[in-house]
Amino acid sequence: MLVDYMLSQQKVVDAYFEAWRSYDAALLRQLFTADAVYVINACKKYSNIEEIQHYWKRNRARQRDLRVSYVIIDVKKDFTSVHFLANFYNAIDRTNDKIDGEIHFYCMLSKIYRLSEWYVKDQIRAD
Repeated sequence: MLVDYMLSQQKVVDAYFEAWRSYDAALLRQLFTADAVYVINACKKYSNIEEIQHYWKRNRARQRDLRVSYVIIDVKKDFTSVHFLANFYNAIDRTNDKIDGEIHFYCMLSKIYRLSEWYVKDQIRAD
């Protein structure tokens, strides 16, 4: 039933954004399959949970005062499309970053096996 899929996908999406907000590596590991693929702007690719966690650790080091919001655009049996907005202070580049993007979640049995993310980023020097 589509309603069941929608509820399941909503839980996965909510948990993903909670993991991002809190940089919760344990929750991240629970959400993804061991061999999950995470693609950013069709050019960066992480091919398993270890690589994904390493990427998120780098994000934790650079993203300060993260604010993120999202809305689900489309839900199908094993696919969910989400529009998101994120703002944070980038501690490495010393910029205020604004991200406007879309994430496609591909899930099976409430686990993400592929995530594709596209975004545009505005950076304003904080100095």
